[in-house]
Amino acid sequence: MLLVIILSFALGSCNMAIPKYTQIQSEYPPNYYLGDSPNVSVVEAEGATRRIQDITIQELTNQSRSKGYFTIENKINEGIRFDTQQGKVVMTDENMDVNTDDAYIKINIIASMRQDGRTTITRRTGILGTEEETVPAMMTILPIAFTVTKGEDVLLNERQYDGKVVWSIDDYPVDYRERLEVATGKAVEEFIADITPRSISRRARLDYSNEELKPILDAARDGQVREAATQIEEYVAKNSNSASAVYNLAVLTDALGDYEKALNYYDEALSLGGKDYYTESKTNCMKRLSEYQEMAE
Repeated sequence: MLLVIILSFALGSCNMAIPKYTQIQSEYPPNYYLGDSPNVSVVEAEGATRRIQDITIQELTNQSRSKGYFTIENKINEGIRFDTQQGKVVMTDENMDVNTDDAYIKINIIASMRQDGRTTITRRTGILGTEEETVPAMMTILPIAFTVTKGEDVLLNERQYDGKVVWSIDDYPVDYRERLEVATGKAVEEFIADITPRSISRRARLDYSNEELKPILDAARDGQVREAATQIEEYVAKNSNSASAVYNLAVLTDALGDYEKALNYYDEALSLGGKDYYTESKTNCMKRLSEYQEMAE
């Protein structure tokens, strides 16, 4: 599970800055979970023109890569074909095996629509003031239906995403192809958002009461979270009765996404007579574990 760790620290009550908190930015379950390390491929495309199909596939590849969670590959020409029956995948080629980590995408681009209309835009009239102005507008809609499978299961079946883009008359692109390209990107963006975990930032408190641990925690502050966790684990092996050391190990293990292991460390730290905020940190970790388990179901 991909995690991005961001460390930020608060000032203490004394003259010297005392870092006490770590900010954990972790994943929140998507609406449709593809797994921790899925192999995602576009295998079929139909509807519209070949140009729009190619643009859609390129948008899928680019946008998935930019999210950093997985990359969608183009396997249109590899002859992978499937149907869906009662929520299960049926491969057209009976000799083709489906790996449980393989996710396949089939796209169906529905006819685009142009619609005249009016919209409300907000423009700034000063540093603080704004006013609403109603202007003539044009809208392009490019619905795209996505079917997504994971292993033998069907996650989405012809789920439609309307690539709706509204322009004021002054900004409306003259080139029809340009309008479709923008609408395509919008539909793909909505689809990618449904299958990609979102980043949620959470704060956990570090325990700086042990002077010997300060250099290690400072290293964690500088982004060396995994290295710091290893060093504290080595320290705990020699100082098993140090509640602060075990607790800090729990926090860093928590930050690295190993929630079950972190909970064991939290329990151990509390059994050694930990501070009040140890319990709060443990509770937050339990919530993260629950969310992760829901995501994996």
